[in-house]
Amino acid sequence: MLVLSDPPDWQNLQLYSFGVVFNAARLLVDDVNVGFVHGFSLWPHVLLRGYDAAGGSLRAGTRPTCNLLLLLLRIIRALV
Repeated sequence: MLVLSDPPDWQNLQLYSFGVVFNAARLLVDDVNVGFVHGFSLWPHVLLRGYDAAGGSLRAGTRPTCNLLLLLLRIIRALV
């Protein structure tokens, strides 16, 4: 059960785990061979792959920044 006092990493793990479970259930209901963007031309595929790459690079760039900010806040809290 998600509680607001839980650490963000635990909340993210729960969120993504439920997403995996629900998507796996959806795959069991749908035809696996059809695919998500079946019937679309090349351009929706290009857009989706571009958004995938942009999201991955954004996540890779912001994760160290978030950790550095948390470290800085802990140091400031320890000094005050």
